[in-house]
Amino acid sequence: MTTENDMADDRPRFHVPVRTVGAVQVLRLFRHRDGSRCAVAFSTAEALRALLDADQESAVVGEPALRELTGPLGIGRLVLDPALVAPPVTAPAPPAAACERQLVPGR
Repeated sequence: MTTENDMADDRPRFHVPVRTVGAVQVLRLFRHRDGSRCAVAFSTAEALRALLDADQESAVVGEPALRELTGPLGIGRLVLDPALVAPPVTAPAPPAAACERQLVPGR
C-alpha cells in the first residue's frame, strides 16, 4: 500500500491494520468514542500487534496515502498509537421471559 509519493519524501510511515480479501488488502476502520469512524495507525508494527493481536495483518503507508484512502469515505480522523481498542460491540441479548411481568387489574 506504499505509494510512490510516500517513497519520495522523508515523512513518517505508519503501520495500519488491514485484512486480506481475495487478492487485495483492505484497511480496517474503527469507531471513536463518539461513534464516528476513524482510521488508526501505529508508529511500529510491534505496537500494532501488541494492541490488536499478534496475528493482525498490517501495511506500511504514509499519512498522505492514508488520508487519500479514508477521505472519500468521509473519514477525517486519524488516531495515532491508540492506547485502547475496545472489542467489537455485539447486540444486546433480548430480555428473558422470566423478567417480564404482567400487571393484573385489581391486585
